Amino acid sequence: MKLFIYLMLIACSSLIMAQRPDFESLKQAISKAETDEAKLRAFNQYGDALPNDRHAEVLSIADSLEIVAQTANDPKLLIASSNFLHGVGYFKAREYAKSKPYLQKAANLYHEMNDEIEFRALNVLGLSYIRLREVDSSIYLYNKILETLPNTNIQGKISTHGNLGSSYRQSGNYAKALEHLEAAYRLDSMNAFTQINTAMNIAHIYNEMEMYDQAISTLKKVAINNAPPIPPKAVYYNNLAISYSKNGQLDSAFQYFTAGRKIAQDVKYPSGEFTAISNLVECNLELEQFDKIPELLSDLKNLIPVRPMDGDFRFHFLNGQYLLKTEKYNDAIDALLLGETATNKPPLSNMKPAIYHALIDAYTALDSLKLAKEYINKLDRERESPANSKRERFLAEAKANYLLAVTEAELDDKNKEVVESSNKVIIFGGAAALLMIVAFILFRINQKSNETLVSQEQEKADLQKEIEKQRTQIIELKSKAILEAQEIVSIKSDGHYLEFSLKNKPKPEVDRNKLKDILEVLPDFFIQIHRSYIINIKEVRVKFADKVEMKNGEELPVSRKFKEEFNEAIKKFE
Repeated sequence: MKLFIYLMLIACSSLIMAQRPDFESLKQAISKAETDEAKLRAFNQYGDALPNDRHAEVLSIADSLEIVAQTANDPKLLIASSNFLHGVGYFKAREYAKSKPYLQKAANLYHEMNDEIEFRALNVLGLSYIRLREVDSSIYLYNKILETLPNTNIQGKISTHGNLGSSYRQSGNYAKALEHLEAAYRLDSMNAFTQINTAMNIAHIYNEMEMYDQAISTLKKVAINNAPPIPPKAVYYNNLAISYSKNGQLDSAFQYFTAGRKIAQDVKYPSGEFTAISNLVECNLELEQFDKIPELLSDLKNLIPVRPMDGDFRFHFLNGQYLLKTEKYNDAIDALLLGETATNKPPLSNMKPAIYHALIDAYTALDSLKLAKEYINKLDRERESPANSKRERFLAEAKANYLLAVTEAELDDKNKEVVESSNKVIIFGGAAALLMIVAFILFRINQKSNETLVSQEQEKADLQKEIEKQRTQIIELKSKAILEAQEIVSIKSDGHYLEFSLKNKPKPEVDRNKLKDILEVLPDFFIQIHRSYIINIKEVRVKFADKVEMKNGEELPVSRKFKEEFNEAIKKFE
C-alpha cells in the first residue's frame, strides 16, 4: 500500500503543476480522501473531468493504478479503476477503438461491485460507439441503460436520452432522435447548460431537414439571458445565427454572430471566437459589406493555431472568397489553391465542391477557360462520388421517415378516437340488448308461472348464456382485423407493433398499436404483467414466482412492477 500512496503522490504532483482553477475541488477531494477506496473514486472523477487535451494525464494515472494492482492484496478495485481511466483516456485522445475494451471490462467489474461508476463507463462506451459510427450498438446500449436506470437518477436519464437522441440522429431516425432530445430537455428544465446543448442538437436536426423556422423557435425557447457566460453560450449564439442565415434573415444572423464572438472573447474560448469570426466574414460577404472583412480576416489568421483540423482551410477559403468578390482574381486563385490542398485531409473532403465553384468563377473571370473546364470536370466527379450520393440519400430518407412518423402519429390519434367511439357504440348497444333480453325473460317467467322448476332453471341458463354472449367484446384493430376478446391468449409489444397470440391460430395477428391504448378497450379479464405483455387471465395454466405459463404453452415474464396487481387479479378470477 506504501507503493500505491507513493505512485499516487507522483501522479498528483504532475497533475497539480498543470492544474487549472476549475479542477481545484477535485484535486482537494483526492488529498482529503481518508480511505484507499475514496482516493480511487476521487481519481476516477478527476480523470473523467479533465479536458480532452489532457488525455495523457488520465492515461498516466491509469498506468500507475495498473502497476499498483500487480502487488496489491485485493486488486479488484484497482483493476476496475485502471480500466475505467484507460477507457476514458483513450476516448479523450480520440482513439475510440482502443477505449472500447477497457470500458467494457470496467463496466463489468463495477457491475459486480454494484457501483454507480458502471453507468459512467457504459455512457462513455456508448459515445465511443457513436464516434465509430457503430450506431446500432449505441442505440441498443442506451436503450438498455434507460431500462435499468432508477427514476431517482435524473442526471443519468438526461444524459442517456441526449446520447440516444444523437444515436438516432446518426441513424437517420429523426423522429426518435427528437423524441429523446425533447425528453432530456423536459427533464432538466432548470439547467442552462443542458437546455442550451439539447436545444442546439434539436435545431441541428431541423436545419438538416431545412425546417429553419422550427430550428429558430427551438433555440429561442431557451432562457439564454439567465445563463452565465460559458463556452456553450457562445456556441448557442452561433447556432442561432446559422439558422437565421439559412432562413435568409441575414441581419439577425449578423447580430447573433457578433454576440457569440463577444461571449467567446469574455470566457477566453478561442475556438469559439474563430467560428464566430468565420461566420461574420461569410455574413459580410453575403451582405456585400466588404470594408470590415480585412480586419476580420486578420483576426482569423491569428487564431488558426487553435483549430489545427480546419483552421488553414477556413482562412484560405474565406480569404479567397473575399478576393474573388473584390475582383482580385489572381490573389483569389492563390488563396483558393491553398484551400484546395487543405481539403486533402479526410474530414474536409466534403468542402471540395465549394472550393471548385470558387476556382471556376475565378478562372472564368480571367478567361482561363481551359483551367475552368478542369475544375468543372472535378466538380462533376465530386457530385457523382459515392460519399456525396450516400449523404444525399441519407438526408432524403431521414426527412421522409420523420414526416412519415409525424403523419402516423396523427393517424394513431385519429384511429384511437374511432376505436373509442366504436367501443361506446358497442357498450351502449350491448347494454340495450341486455335490458331487452332481461325484460323478455321476466315477461316469459310471469306468463308461465305454472311451468315446472326445471323449465325455469333452463330459461335462466339460456339467459346466462345470452348475457355472456353479449359480454364477448369485439376488438377491431387498426389493420381492420376483427378479434373476439375471448380468443386472445396474450399480447406482446414489439416496437411500434403488437402481436396478438390467439387460441385457434398458429401465427399471431400483428397490428400497429400501443399496449396502453389496447388495454383500455379490453375486458377486465385482461391484465398487464410486464412492460411488453398483456395476458388473458382465463388462459393462465400455471403461475410461478416471476413468470406465468399459458394454456397454449407460452411462458411469459411477470415483472416486479406488475406482480402485486397480477396476483390480486388471479385470486379474483379463481
